[in-house]
Amino acid sequence: MRFVPERLLTAAAEDPRLVVYTCPGVARRLIDLDDRVRVVGDGDVISVAGFEVTVAGKKHHVSHPDVPPVDNVGFLIDGEVFHPGDALTLLDVPTLLVPGQAPWMTAPDLI
Repeated sequence: MRFVPERLLTAAAEDPRLVVYTCPGVARRLIDLDDRVRVVGDGDVISVAGFEVTVAGKKHHVSHPDVPPVDNVGFLIDGEVFHPGDALTLLDVPTLLVPGQAPWMTAPDLI
């Protein structure tokens, strides 16, 4: 799925409380949200809606050897559930939300 900033901009217009925590590459595409975008990086720990969120990862998994990986971060929520984004960031966690469909993914990658 490609990033469609218009969807996020619409959601932000509908809810003025919405704040976006994201990597530098995505933040550059959301300049219209001004101070409602928070750039986070690997190792950052933030509090969101009462949850402790630890940021992990830096780059998207390699899709093609001629294309440099773009920014990507994952989010570990309360040390329990990890959403890696579209990357193969490795963490030892109780629950992993596996990226199940990606252009780089082969069956061995998924397993």
